[in-house]
Amino acid sequence: MRRRFTLADGDGGSYSLHADMPVAGGNLVIGTGGKLANHDADIFDPDNSVFFVNNFNDVSRDLYSVFGEWTGPLAESLQLEIGARYTRVEMDAGTVDGTPAQMMPAAQTLRDSFNNSDRARNDDNLDLAARLNYALNDDVSLLAGVARKTRSPSYQERYLWLPLQSTGGLADGNNYVGDIGLDPEVTHEIELGFDWRPGYAYFAPRLFYRHIDDYIQGTPATNAAVVMQSTMAGDPTPLQFSNVDARIYGLDAEWGAAADGALVSGRHRKLCAR
Repeated sequence: MRRRFTLADGDGGSYSLHADMPVAGGNLVIGTGGKLANHDADIFDPDNSVFFVNNFNDVSRDLYSVFGEWTGPLAESLQLEIGARYTRVEMDAGTVDGTPAQMMPAAQTLRDSFNNSDRARNDDNLDLAARLNYALNDDVSLLAGVARKTRSPSYQERYLWLPLQSTGGLADGNNYVGDIGLDPEVTHEIELGFDWRPGYAYFAPRLFYRHIDDYIQGTPATNAAVVMQSTMAGDPTPLQFSNVDARIYGLDAEWGAAADGALVSGRHRKLCAR
């Protein structure tokens, strides 16, 4: 009986610049890059011109990074790849409003709390990675790697002010609400595996373990206004994007073979998470 349309638009651009040069018997790549994006999304009822919700208003998420990567031999049959990347993430959002906030105390509380908060957030993220490759022979190589990787919150996770099914593709049927104060995820990862490449085929399995600090995950909302507003919208158990700790481990394998001049490939992943 009620129809909802969402008019969403975004604009953005990216740039990259890098140079590579021989250094210490290997190859060094240094460079810089960036990605700038703006997002807006408005919900409306085509049968009722009075109804509207500023789902996201004037949201910006800009990334600026510099990086360096060196690849070269440490000894006969032993190759090292090591790299680092620094990324500055700058995010902000405009004020919001909506018909629910003009009629319902819970939605009004959420709107005013969001509009009165400091919505500008800056993250300084550092990624590090190192991988050793030892060639047993021309066809088989052993690999071992360690890494530190970071991920800043998406604009949905940080700026979703009203509990809605706006989850950036998750589509699990739950109402979610964001958290401006989310911290970036920090992942520490270990990877072991091998590559088998006899020329006509390849097989590349990997065992991995990841410990993630401040993993961003939906957890039961405890804010009374969020629960009240979501209950009126049909979901009495909304989730809020929150920072938790997580462990993910498993097996990831890729394979492929040449068939009549074409490469047939596949991938299998077995994950466990806590």
